[in-house]
Amino acid sequence: MTEPKQLFEEIYDATRESAFRYITAKCLSISDIDDIYQTTFINVYNAIVKRGAPIEEPEAFVILIAKRTLAKYYPLAKRLRAQISLSRDEEEGGQADLPDDTDIEDIAADRQLIERINKEIGKKPPVTQMIIFMYYYRSMTIRDIAEVMEMSESAVKGHIYRTTEHLRRLYRKENGQ
Repeated sequence: MTEPKQLFEEIYDATRESAFRYITAKCLSISDIDDIYQTTFINVYNAIVKRGAPIEEPEAFVILIAKRTLAKYYPLAKRLRAQISLSRDEEEGGQADLPDDTDIEDIAADRQLIERINKEIGKKPPVTQMIIFMYYYRSMTIRDIAEVMEMSESAVKGHIYRTTEHLRRLYRKENGQ
């Protein structure tokens, strides 16, 4: 019989990417993804210890636990409010250590630009936010995003194109171009 720790590591290695994609597609807010991902795998480990037997379908096992974790994280009322609400919470960023030769004004301007971009993306529908997150932050392909989001590749491209074009227009307008 395999030790729970070793079994967990094998399951984690085999399922971490598919679990992350599933959780990303189902989260109501980008800021919740990491918490739900970690909680899911804590629950996976606890289930392995409790079960004490090998897992025949590791991916199905992990996705089932991810579904349950999401359901506990997002009670029904919260899920309904998120679907109705168009507003999104803003994320708070941390401070980074800076090299001595860094121009603080440039960093401040970059941070302001990033905050404005994030604010504009936060105004978009949740589906668009998820697509932008997966494409730009997770470097997922359009094909993979389409599969996870259960939509056509052209729909994914449309979300990305419209959002980036909107941001370009805003940037040009602010810079008088």
